[in-house]
Amino acid sequence: MASEIRVTNIKANDGTSSLTVANSTGAVTTGQNLAVGGTLTSTGALTASGGITNAGTISAGTLGSSVVFPAGTLLQAKYLNSTATIASGGGSDNFYFKADGSGWSTTQEFAISLTTTQANSNFYVTGFAHPKYTSGQNYFLQTYYYIGHHTASSSTDGDVTYQEIARPFADARSTNNITGQEMHPVISNHLFDLSLSAGVTHYFYFKCAITRMDMEGRSCLTIMEIAG
Repeated sequence: MASEIRVTNIKANDGTSSLTVANSTGAVTTGQNLAVGGTLTSTGALTASGGITNAGTISAGTLGSSVVFPAGTLLQAKYLNSTATIASGGGSDNFYFKADGSGWSTTQEFAISLTTTQANSNFYVTGFAHPKYTSGQNYFLQTYYYIGHHTASSSTDGDVTYQEIARPFADARSTNNITGQEMHPVISNHLFDLSLSAGVTHYFYFKCAITRMDMEGRSCLTIMEIAG
């Protein structure tokens, strides 16, 4: 024979109120710690407004987009690499790292796009390149490297916010009796604090302004989103 117990409160033997069953909803609340010796199974969502402590190992599951990680956590990283060269032709020009990894272009384009994982992240950027000049040019040579960012992929050069990250040079004038030398590889870093909302796609540019120099060997760009 089926039977049921209807009750509002379940109390411990010493009178301490432990469980309360709400009318209408049947929701069970407790004012004390709830200890479960076996496996606790929930077919619905489990809400822990007070936080979860001493969780042990969480063996499976997916973190939702609303999860916020503590400051300093690496949220995501993207990397772009190319071994293509640049021949400046002895003059000056701006070159932009191409998103397809095929090298550099004189037409502006972004290198890496990244959609923010959470709000107010920082972006740690590392750029690497290998400038050199052609032997016997007899000039004072410079190359400027910039990292830029914008929230539009088709922005013009003037709209992009650029930060100079490196400025290698070579004094190859004949008065110094230098007939030619190859520049050492250049690597530089910069941290952007952009205060963006979560879910915003951001576009990063890697630009070099070359004066009578070439680019040889490997070039690469790394973008890391770090929780702010």
